[in-house]
Formats: sequence, C-alpha cells, structure tokens
Amino acid sequence: MMKGKNGKRAEKLDISHLRLPPVVAAPMAGVTDYPFRLVLRDFFNGLAFTEMLSAEAVSRQNPRTMQMAKLDGGITGVQLVGSEPKTVAKAAIIAEGWNPSVIDINAGCPDPHVMKKGGGAALMKNPVLARKIVEAVVEAVDVPVTVKIRSGWGEVILKELSEEVLASGAKAVTLHPRLARENYRTPADQMRTKRFVELIDHQMPVIVSGDVKSEEIAVELLEKTGAQAVMPARWMRGDPELPLRMQKALEGKQRKSPTPVEKCRWLLIHARHAVDYFGEEPGMKRMRKHTFWYLKGIPRRSVPSNRVNKMMSVKELEEICRQVLSNLGERT
Repeated sequence: MMKGKNGKRAEKLDISHLRLPPVVAAPMAGVTDYPFRLVLRDFFNGLAFTEMLSAEAVSRQNPRTMQMAKLDGGITGVQLVGSEPKTVAKAAIIAEGWNPSVIDINAGCPDPHVMKKGGGAALMKNPVLARKIVEAVVEAVDVPVTVKIRSGWGEVILKELSEEVLASGAKAVTLHPRLARENYRTPADQMRTKRFVELIDHQMPVIVSGDVKSEEIAVELLEKTGAQAVMPARWMRGDPELPLRMQKALEGKQRKSPTPVEKCRWLLIHARHAVDYFGEEPGMKRMRKHTFWYLKGIPRRSVPSNRVNKMMSVKELEEICRQVLSNLGERT
C-alpha cells in the first residue's frame, strides 16, 4: 500500500512478472468514464483505466478534465497524453495525488486531434522524445509508470522502440501492433507483438492490445505472443463483463455470454450511475451511444432507434428496454 498526497491509502499495483493482472481494461476516450467503470467493477477487480487525459489540461486543472479523472476505488490507472516532458511530468504529479495504482503514458492514440499536438501516436515519429517523456514522469512520481505504444509511424520500428522503452524506466509496456497510419480496418498484426516480446526478452511485462475481441482470442494471443496480459478495448463497449470472461477463460474456466435481459439490466444500472454523476439530461445524452452498444447483436427491427436517439430520462430507457425484450419474446 502507498499513501497519497491527500492522506488516503491506495493499492499499489505490483507489476512484476508474476503479479501483472492477465487482463487490463483499456482506457477509451468517451467510454471508460466513472459511470462505466462503476458497472465494470460489478464484475472485474483488475486494473482498469480512466479515459485518456490531456496532460496540458490536467496541469491547468481544467474542470471538465478533472471530472473525467475521478477514480472508482478499484485498481485504477490514469493515462496521460502530451508531447512535452515537463508538462506531462507536472500532470503526473497532480495525478499522483488522486492515488492511482499506475500512471500510463499514451504514445499510441491515432486520433488526429491528439497527433496534431504532437502527442499519442505522433510520438512514434520520435521514439527518443517518447522515452524522455516517460523518463520525466518516472523521475517525478513514486507510482509505477507504464507506456502504451504502436509498432511505428509509417514503418515497423520494433527494435528501436524496444530499446527506448527499456531505457525509459517504465515498469510495463502495452503494444498496439498497428502502425499509426493504419486504421482499424487493418487487422492487428500480432506477429509484430511476438517479435516485440522477443526483443524485450522478459525484461519487463508486455500487454497485448489490438483486436482483443473475445475470450478465445485472449487465450490465443497470450499463447502465441508470449506476452503477460491482454488489453480489451472497443469490445468492452456494451459488454462490461468481457474482462471477467477473459480472466476466467485464462484460468481454464467458461462463463456464458450475457443474455439480452442481462444486458438491459446492466444498461439501466449504467444509466442510473450516469445520471447520478453527470445529471439527468447530460447523463442520458451520453447513454444514447452506450444503449446502442449494449443492444448490439439484437435485430435492428427490435430496437426503437428513434426513441433511443431522443431519450432524456431513465424512465424512457426503462420503457425502451421493456419494448426491446417484448419484441424478442423475453421476460424481464
């Protein structure tokens, strides 16, 4: 355990080879906010991240960013993105006061708005700068520091990246094996991950990212790449139980996929958390996209899309769920 700057105690994550959790819930902008993570915690007690936070905004203590930064009381990581070592280090010092279990540096986000400012995957143009940012944060805080990268900008540079990561002082690295210029329609090349793990040569844990879609794929990726953990991302949207099912699969156990009734129940719990945290109107506006994610896989004719796009209250969502389940012939 460690004591934060506000006097409260937080669980310090042991990310040695034996204690790195086998499943790590990814940070996702606009998704892994506080209400989402409260639902996630009903199933999953492993490492989960906040949304990606702008280091510049954290250093200025921007109110909206501070709202995004609320931790959930579990083993929680804070992910920072920026392009200037001093600014990211300053933000990390502030973030350490929130008592996170780990601070992660994002050098892999391909969002154009992030890369335009030199952060995220733009750092794959300059791996030395990425290392300097990680070094500055490691020097500034006591909490373990990790880094998320891609396999390069326009070409694969795994050897150079492995050298810079190992020299940075990071305790673990997440590799998303697509290049920064490759979009999500390009399959993630996990042979790059396998090669990267070989280059790291057991000197630090490697977390697999990219197309971690299912329990079966999670098991397969760890077997094929030699990495220590998997990081599901987009596939958690509307399925907060997925990390738990992956964890069980890696233990050799099976857990049934959720039924429409269960998904609707989780959706309503999520909506109530969102309303409690953001207020009814802003919370329910946020829940519109989540509703479609929760109901993914249900025939479109059974989902009243127009009502979802206009809903403004939990009561309306309750009625939508009843209609969906009735259309499916399910009992609540």
